Amino acid sequence: MSDTDSILGVSYEIPVDVELTGLSVRSIVQRHLHLSRRMLRQLVASNSIRKNHEVAYLRSTAHVGDIIYVMLPREQTELEPEAVLLDVRYEDHEVLIVNKPAGMLTHPTAREREGSLLQAAYARVAPSVPHCVHRLDRETSGLVMLAKHGHFHHLFDEALRKGHIHRVYCAFIHLEEDEGAFESEDWETIDLPIAQDPNAPSRRIISATGQRAVTHYRLLAAESGIGVALVVLETGRTHQIRLHFAAIGQPLVGDPVYGTRISRSRNAPFHSPTRNTTGSATNTLIRQALHALGMWFLHPVTGEEHKVFAEIPEDMLDEWSRVGGSRETINERLKTAFLETGIFANIEGRGELT
Repeated sequence: MSDTDSILGVSYEIPVDVELTGLSVRSIVQRHLHLSRRMLRQLVASNSIRKNHEVAYLRSTAHVGDIIYVMLPREQTELEPEAVLLDVRYEDHEVLIVNKPAGMLTHPTAREREGSLLQAAYARVAPSVPHCVHRLDRETSGLVMLAKHGHFHHLFDEALRKGHIHRVYCAFIHLEEDEGAFESEDWETIDLPIAQDPNAPSRRIISATGQRAVTHYRLLAAESGIGVALVVLETGRTHQIRLHFAAIGQPLVGDPVYGTRISRSRNAPFHSPTRNTTGSATNTLIRQALHALGMWFLHPVTGEEHKVFAEIPEDMLDEWSRVGGSRETINERLKTAFLETGIFANIEGRGELT
């Protein structure tokens, strides 16, 4: 399948080969784009599905040599594009994956209308309109996926809910001082429900009445009471990683909100952690040490598998070096661990590392 950009919006060309010959236009279009009934009706009404440049009937049969053209509607947006250099780690006709720096908003807010990743992405992909498939906190760095059209946003959002998109994080966590440097093959699980803090809506708490939240992690290394954890989310609640590690007494280094030890017990009482005033006094980070370093996804349009990786940034490297860790080897260890993560077992030896 090849593609071009149309003044009407995102446009597709679908050449009909031997495999597609004899199928209806409807079947070919749905096989490639998985359109909703509403979108399909909209395209038919606007004559946006064509065969060999002629308006196509959905029931008509296609033959070898035909070309099916599909023009998705051009979207309207109030986003203001901002020409900011982006660290793009993957891009195709449907999706863009960017390594977001710490300090950048993922999307505009009611109070901050400028400087977001979404606006920078819009400047890159216009006239297509980007949509966030998922989000990161302002001070969390790493990979963010953005769909290039509302239709693709729907497909990737559905893929996320079906478990066809997995995100892998690196977190620096506080450990007991006597825990030495080691690499563990064992995965641990934190399964504690999360709810909104009724006294501070922007914060979250561990609460029996909250939504179930599951975090899996593996400790790769430790130096001077700081551990490097590889983290995989089974659920995606707001502040999940930060709150879960605080709840088991291993808060993230530099976390200004949840950075305190609540309890060493996995059965910690249901309460909110308090702000850390001393635990991070000696670290060099001015934000939580959390980075979205890896993403595996099964592409909902092409069916291809992809693995995308982004090294931890300089501020985390500096912190790891400060406590005695090797900044020269940590990213390679993280990449190897990411590629060997258990969630990829069913696709071992397959997929493209970008």
